[in-house]
Amino acid sequence: MIDIIKLEPLKFYEKLTEVNLDSVIGLLEYSYKNRETIDARLRKNPEDFYVKEVISDEFVQKYSSGNGSYFLYTLEKRELTTFESIKYVSKMLKINARNISYLGLKDKDAVTEQYIVIRSEKKDLPTNLEADKIRLRLVGKCIKGLSKDYLEGNFFRVILRDVNDPDALIKIEKFKELVDKHGFANFYGYQRFGTTRPVNHKVGLHLLREEYEYAVKTLIGVPGIEEDDAKAETKVKYLESDNIDILSNINLGEYEKRVVRYLSKNKHDYKGAIMKLHPSLVRLFIEAFSCYIFNLIVSEMIRERGIERIAELSEDEFFVVPLDKYFAQVEAVAKINEKSNKAKNLKAEIKERRAALAVAIPGYL
Repeated sequence: MIDIIKLEPLKFYEKLTEVNLDSVIGLLEYSYKNRETIDARLRKNPEDFYVKEVISDEFVQKYSSGNGSYFLYTLEKRELTTFESIKYVSKMLKINARNISYLGLKDKDAVTEQYIVIRSEKKDLPTNLEADKIRLRLVGKCIKGLSKDYLEGNFFRVILRDVNDPDALIKIEKFKELVDKHGFANFYGYQRFGTTRPVNHKVGLHLLREEYEYAVKTLIGVPGIEEDDAKAETKVKYLESDNIDILSNINLGEYEKRVVRYLSKNKHDYKGAIMKLHPSLVRLFIEAFSCYIFNLIVSEMIRERGIERIAELSEDEFFVVPLDKYFAQVEAVAKINEKSNKAKNLKAEIKERRAALAVAIPGYL
């Protein structure tokens, strides 16, 4: 398996246009190799990729009240990142973005619906709020904020267009049979690492190593694969010259601008620049590195056995996690992994989707 200690340092100046992007985020194997493919276009329109977050009814029933200081909203957005949406909401309601929490990041090139919680001492906030690319709807007041314990998953609706293959439906049905029988590798995708600039995990690794200069320069200096030549050249000049003022004249994302403004006034205080970012964003970088390790491990598992025989891997190398509605109950891991006569039943539990193999990976704590 993967020896995390021996991972080579990641170069912050690596040119993304010259590498295989799948390998950059640890996707080294497909779940099913040598299968028939379908030529089609994905995300021709934002509506072609729809995601809706699902939280448990328990949260709404248990914690909703008329007097809480937490306002639970559904946030529908279109062609915006979650961070960009939170910024919009913060400005519209004149509430500090740090008082707005959410469960997960949703795709930018899509129409998505997720839950957010706004902490406010105001007695009332708008019931509905609409602006360009954003719609807020109040669910109710709560006496506590959301946590991932209440996230049940995401509902996806994906539309493929420009399909010219007359056998497309037959191929899809065959593939569905494989997935129903063996499952699939639930890799973390590009969104977790940065869709057009997958560097989040590299920032995370530098933060773990307390290499704040490399973390900052990766965050604001590495060109994205879709950036125009002029912008990319400016970023490269910054990396080569270490002159932060060069970046003041190009269009950057909101959190990148914040870092550049801070460094312009506080030369080379890279740790201070990181501390200017929202804590949830810093956690995202650390978690992205965890996701990179996860992808490497899953890739290695598939390479060793193939997805069809994944459950035959030695239980000694893994935890076995009981599943409830297909989601892991981590607190139960220790009990099921105690030395007992249950070992013979583990493969059956995994095959019947009552348990899953799990590995320990580093987290932001």
